[in-house]
Amino acid sequence: MNSTQFVKAYSINEVSKKINTPTGTIRQWEKDLNGVLIIPRTKQGARFYTDREIELLLKIKDMRNQNVHKSMIRKLLEKYLHSTSEAASESFEPEAEEPTNNEVQLVGDPTPIQQEQDVEAVNFRMEAFKQELLQDIKYEMTQNKHEIIDELKNELVNHSLHTIQGVSKSIQRSNDKRKAEVEQLSESIHEVSELTSEQFEALSTKVAKYSEGTSEQLETISTSLAKDSERTYEGISKQITQSIKATTTSNKKTLAKVNHSIGDMRHELNEFSKSLGNEQKQIDQIKQAIQELKEHTETIHQREEVFQELVTNFREVAASRENKRWWKFW
Repeated sequence: MNSTQFVKAYSINEVSKKINTPTGTIRQWEKDLNGVLIIPRTKQGARFYTDREIELLLKIKDMRNQNVHKSMIRKLLEKYLHSTSEAASESFEPEAEEPTNNEVQLVGDPTPIQQEQDVEAVNFRMEAFKQELLQDIKYEMTQNKHEIIDELKNELVNHSLHTIQGVSKSIQRSNDKRKAEVEQLSESIHEVSELTSEQFEALSTKVAKYSEGTSEQLETISTSLAKDSERTYEGISKQITQSIKATTTSNKKTLAKVNHSIGDMRHELNEFSKSLGNEQKQIDQIKQAIQELKEHTETIHQREEVFQELVTNFREVAASRENKRWWKFW
């Protein structure tokens, strides 16, 4: 007894809604997988899709969502189509007929026992294909394992080298800056010392001038006494008294000026001492900053080691997750 089976045919718009994929994407898949994904057409050249093509499109969509490369998708589809075609050829050979716009007609008279055997054969082929695919994946992962490890090592070494160079440059710049500050501080101390020496010399010159003035006044008095020796005692006494008063007044003024100059000098010395104290504090602060910089550098090295360990753990976890994804292809 012969029977006729009809297979439902869908347009590209219906398939687009059915698998939730734009029509442009479906056409692009057909171009990328030319020779593997073969879409039948009507006499007018319009595409039509059966459940078999829709199943293939769903598998392609699932693999694309998992970022499987196009070449790998082509390889997997070729193996899948080869296995299913062998299973189908063992059961029956369909007659080729021209498809219509809405449906495709297949002629055959498979019995229930033959259909069950066909399903078992397809399942067996699929299981064998999965095992073969798993072996291929394991082989490729084993071959690429050493290359991945070498790439990771090179990447970590380059990253560590860049980090160390950056820290070294930062420390060098900080040391140069501190060196310039210390040199500037030394120049300031030297200038203050020279200024103090000049002030001492000026004070000594003033005292010497005041002493010379007093000596000249005494010489004038002596000369006057010698010339006026013939004068009366009263006149001499008056002149001596006036000279003594004038000399005393001049000496008092001179002493007052000297005392004032000495007071100014003491004030300047006190200010200079305070300045030296501040400079010493700045030097201590610079030493403390250098110590903090060393501690900060050690902290950076420790963080670098933690970061390298974190990168290693992350890549190991990522690699383990990538291995598990290959089980989800079908």
